[in-house]
Amino acid sequence: MIRKSRILLIAIILFLFNTIVFSKLIFNSELKDISFDNAEIKRDSPNIQLASAPLNNYTMRDHSYTWIDATSGIRCNMDGTDDGYQLFGLPFPFIFYNFTYEYIYICTNGFASFEPSGSFSNQPLPRSNPELMIAPFWEDLMADNPCNIFVRNMSNRVVIEWNNYRTLGGTLIGTFQIILFQNGKILFNYQNIIAMTSATCGLNYGYDLKYYTVFDDLRIDAEYSVLFTPTSLSSSSGSGAATIISSELVKSSISAGIMIGITIIGLVVVNRRLRKTRLTREYEFS
Repeated sequence: MIRKSRILLIAIILFLFNTIVFSKLIFNSELKDISFDNAEIKRDSPNIQLASAPLNNYTMRDHSYTWIDATSGIRCNMDGTDDGYQLFGLPFPFIFYNFTYEYIYICTNGFASFEPSGSFSNQPLPRSNPELMIAPFWEDLMADNPCNIFVRNMSNRVVIEWNNYRTLGGTLIGTFQIILFQNGKILFNYQNIIAMTSATCGLNYGYDLKYYTVFDDLRIDAEYSVLFTPTSLSSSSGSGAATIISSELVKSSISAGIMIGITIIGLVVVNRRLRKTRLTREYEFS
């Protein structure tokens, strides 16, 4: 009887210990947005480990100019709105950094996101607010009356267009668009950019990492396109595209051709002023 009681007591202690370890891992872990759909739980008694599936990042390349007119699609109803956003359903499930979305918020300030935001104060990426952002030209902008933002749904893509768009002060910026493809690719198109401002361009997951970025005085040619392609986490360097990801300090030298782009779970920036330059930076998780 005493032996059975000891066995029962040991079992209770082990159960409580494992529960505490598991809870500590859950609440103290730096991993974010983990669900059972994209995570794996391993048990190695008496320890429990929680491991997330690899987070897809993106590479960026210049792309042949492929403009798709969206003015024949749906006109947003944000007439004369400053710092506004509108929710739109997507024609297909779209994967952004491993997570699937069936809707998107379109903002008057030159970006779209998967959480509601009307943020006008553009900053270097990554940012915690707004998170989950796709930003071809994030700046303090304003919609005309009638609204000059259009959405065109197609069978395997959706086009979001800011047409003859202006800053809050009334300066004409130009026309640009986002194209979301069903396979997860993202295309930024710039038909004509007339006035250059301190706009931010890139993708933002929102992870709190140290990083290098150029976001002020963006320079983009007319009839210019850049394509973002999702990829598994990797560390690489080269000319024309860049993906830099590591769980420890990385030293990377990147030869920039048409663009210079650095991604660390959330950023690629285009800056044509840095053409044919060479840059070396260090990156580490904060």
